[in-house]
Amino acid sequence: MDRAAAVPAEPLAGPSTRLVPIPIDSLDFQAHNLDLFIYYRGHRQPSLYRGAGAEFTRDDLDSLTAQGVEFLHIPALQHAEYRLALAGRLDRMFSDPEACRRERARIVRAACTRMIDEVLLLPDQPEPIAAISALARQFGAWCESDPGTFSYMLEMADHDLCTTTHMVNVGVGCGLLGARLRPGDGAFATTLYQGGLLHDIGKRDVPQAVLNKEGDLSPAEWDLLRRHPELGYDELARNAQLPGAVLEMARDHHERPDGGGYPRGRTGPELSLPTRICTVVDVFDALTAARPYRAAMPPRDALRIMEREVGPHFDESVFAAWRELVEELLRADPSRTQPMPPAERAGTPPGDRAQARRGSPERGPDAPADPPPAAAPASRRERRGFGRYTFALPIQAEFVRQLKSYPVGLAERFTVRAIDISRSGMQIETPWPLAINDLLVVHLRTRRGQASWRARVVRVRACRRRWRAGLQLLCSTGAAAPAA
Repeated sequence: MDRAAAVPAEPLAGPSTRLVPIPIDSLDFQAHNLDLFIYYRGHRQPSLYRGAGAEFTRDDLDSLTAQGVEFLHIPALQHAEYRLALAGRLDRMFSDPEACRRERARIVRAACTRMIDEVLLLPDQPEPIAAISALARQFGAWCESDPGTFSYMLEMADHDLCTTTHMVNVGVGCGLLGARLRPGDGAFATTLYQGGLLHDIGKRDVPQAVLNKEGDLSPAEWDLLRRHPELGYDELARNAQLPGAVLEMARDHHERPDGGGYPRGRTGPELSLPTRICTVVDVFDALTAARPYRAAMPPRDALRIMEREVGPHFDESVFAAWRELVEELLRADPSRTQPMPPAERAGTPPGDRAQARRGSPERGPDAPADPPPAAAPASRRERRGFGRYTFALPIQAEFVRQLKSYPVGLAERFTVRAIDISRSGMQIETPWPLAINDLLVVHLRTRRGQASWRARVVRVRACRRRWRAGLQLLCSTGAAAPAA
């Protein structure tokens, strides 16, 4: 049988036969009322992988993953059925009594991130936007029924500024802040969840090479990046079902009360309350997320940086409510932030501190400046399902997918330093920063022989003039498994 393609295929022509991609890991291991199609490499037409009523099994998932397949396809007319099934799956995960609050939120957040991936993959298609709208309503129901667990959907430490992760985090934060400012107004909070989840949709049109660039952006790259709010607004405006506030959040979240923002330099009276909320949460998440040139900033440090910009950059009452909310969450669970002592803070590559002083390309040159980077804790064992074993060993790796340019090409082996490993992941040290969602194959020798594993980059941080990447091990491509 031909090897399956690893990327979504073009939808078929015709309203009744148009196919849309769905992530394979969004499917439960059960029979589905969906016709699942697959595109095999070299074939222009799809093949039926599983018909409606057939079971999708763990073996199916493992086999597809081993081939590098990330998506199956379903008829567009079945997307509503898929959304219902996915909503039920998310609700079961959120309510799982066997998992702790933090773990439940982590699993659900990962699934929501894949839903945002789907939005970014399907421009101008109504199905994924409808799924996000349903997810926003689900967020509101979860927050009302179990606010303690739902609060963990807001990740404030040890996460990366990947566009999809950022959009989920901003969506959660906007809704929580809206509920704080207008208690009892569920419709307002739902609109904010929706707007936050979609606020950066315009970044689909910005090349990954620009979004992931470590150094200064050129004037042309700046112009491109500064267009993303209006690009997002234009796309969302074509969907008549979206509230106007959602569109404004996409268009104006980089504007400032003093008129110094972009893309239009709108001032305080022109900025709606949802927009002012989105601006605060957007910058907070950008500061508390790890970047290629610095580690994640502790939440209270981010609040102190932002407080200096209240007035010109942030609405005073909105920021005060956000600070109060964050402080409550940190008092309820101090482990949600774990700042490193100064002696343990990692070094910074040359030019990094200058970049931090100028402000991040993600927010613009006039954004609050970042302080010197502080390394995130080397391990957060309460979040890991398996023990992690430390060692230091040079190993070989090769790229399967690259999201930016590197000194080495695809399938070209290069040497990295393995730092630690578990049954589900490993940490490596590299001479240059990798990009989130790069795919690699890593080769190492174990007690049982040579092992090769396909892995996805899920975390990147600076460390003593080099770079460390956290890898999620997806599947074995060799004879032996890591001896964890």
